[in-house]
Amino acid sequence: MMLDYKFNNLLDKSGKFIGLNLKYLLKNGSWITIRFFVMALSGWLVSLFFARVSNKEILGQYQLILSFLSIFVVFSLPGLNQAAIESVVKGRERGVIRAVKLSFLFSLIVVPIFCGWGIFDIFYRNEILIGKTLITVGFLAPFYYAFNTWTSYYDGKSLFKEVSFRMIVINVFLSILLISGILLKFNAFGLIAIYLLVNIVFFILFYIEVYQKIENKTSDSIDVKFGIETSIQKLILGLSGNVPPIIIAYLFGIEPVAIYYIANYLIVAASAFMGTMTYLYIPTLFKNLKLNHKNIILQNFAVGIFLWICFIIFLKFLFIIMYGTDYNESLQLAYKISFVIILVPFKNYLITFFMTQKRNWLLINTVGIANLIAVLVLFLLRNQGHLTSVSYYIYAIEILTSIPLFASYYCNAFKKINNK
Repeated sequence: MMLDYKFNNLLDKSGKFIGLNLKYLLKNGSWITIRFFVMALSGWLVSLFFARVSNKEILGQYQLILSFLSIFVVFSLPGLNQAAIESVVKGRERGVIRAVKLSFLFSLIVVPIFCGWGIFDIFYRNEILIGKTLITVGFLAPFYYAFNTWTSYYDGKSLFKEVSFRMIVINVFLSILLISGILLKFNAFGLIAIYLLVNIVFFILFYIEVYQKIENKTSDSIDVKFGIETSIQKLILGLSGNVPPIIIAYLFGIEPVAIYYIANYLIVAASAFMGTMTYLYIPTLFKNLKLNHKNIILQNFAVGIFLWICFIIFLKFLFIIMYGTDYNESLQLAYKISFVIILVPFKNYLITFFMTQKRNWLLINTVGIANLIAVLVLFLLRNQGHLTSVSYYIYAIEILTSIPLFASYYCNAFKKINNK
């Protein structure tokens, strides 16, 4: 009992010093951490089976289609997820139901887009497999886009254990089926079908579960304007991850997409983890409670350096053992872009901070301009080969995003804190 009191007292004092609720972080962060490690491990196993059992062409096609899917998600207004979280935080829980309805309605726009694109590929480019896949994706996309809003209820209630457990179930089941598909030599069409159908089935089941919890609530008010602005923001932020496979495929071919994916996987995983951990503070930031932003920035840099060290150790001692010499170019690219990982926690925190402050257009303009300049850099340096040009492209995005956001953060939040 005395030990518990001393430990809680230590957490309280330490939390006041760094500006974080450490008891809240430990309670909820443990589930976030478990969720990350399960999802990262399962995702890594899928990438490993792709590298060892499948081939670069199938992996490249798979990643290319998922990149298209992620870009066109903007039509489903994915920012309604954040608007739904805000509604739940403020007691308007039926906002989740309204968000799903609106998202599904707007998602129908993608059906003719993907179908038309697929028909064009089949009849004019003779890309039968890609065309069939695009048409299938078009019909399934509204269900995939809309029903993932079920997480908003649990996030808004800070029920991170509940949402983490459900996400783990989805991810483990999906990874088992994807690995089975790879072992059975499925093509990109079959693997994409597995990815979409598994997610859709679980999304609908978990949405029904949430619906039953909130169907008798009265208010379904939701800040649609905020949701639309956040959707545009999500599209622009997503360009950094979704545009590279498309541009690489256009400039260098399908196989370099696979090389890029393997090289960038752990950086993406680290970014996803830090983004999820930052999500813990979305309800707090929406309530405008005071945090010590200065110390949080310093902590994020420290975490970034730690992640970089771990990444370099992995590349030096484990990469070739796991992926084999066929992916030597991936190893070279991973070394070239490794320093990007230092900026990952720092950038994720700034993006989350400005999003909860509804500074969406700052994020949209900053990241949009960064991506445009980065694409120009990639195009101008394309003759130097995909390893060099892609590494410069990635650094351009990260640096041109982080510096303007930090400058704005310093002028607004950091400066105000120091003047108190």
